[in-house]
Amino acid sequence: MDLNRLSRVLFNKDQQKQRTNPDKILEEELKCPICLEVSRKPITTDCCGSVFCESCIKNIKANKCPKCNKQSFTYSQNIFANRLVNQFPIICKYGCGHVSGGSEIGNHEKQCPNKILKCKYCSFEGIYSSFLQHIINQHVNQIVQFFEKQE
Repeated sequence: MDLNRLSRVLFNKDQQKQRTNPDKILEEELKCPICLEVSRKPITTDCCGSVFCESCIKNIKANKCPKCNKQSFTYSQNIFANRLVNQFPIICKYGCGHVSGGSEIGNHEKQCPNKILKCKYCSFEGIYSSFLQHIINQHVNQIVQFFEKQE
């Protein structure tokens, strides 16, 4: 088989894969180039039309587009991408296995039992259950004082 024919066969196989898996194409289009996850609160840049997470784009230090490097770019909410993300199944980033739509995953992740919590009194970090145990064992006096001040 000559090289041209081989490249056409391979190219056609790639096209067929893309046609048979539209969810994968959609996922790639909604993926934030910064965190490489499906965009959360998706926004679109004016320069290249790329979709980013709102929090990712706000945290960049340089004033140039992370995708096309244009200086002084702007961005706005992408209502259509937001609707798609809200229906797209997203896996919890803390590894608990929970899957829900983009609009619900944030609420889950705020309360996920696998989320790492950081102690404000020392350098301890741990998941919810070990964090509570740490607070009870190490900082009960600070917690009681906190609540006494609230009265």
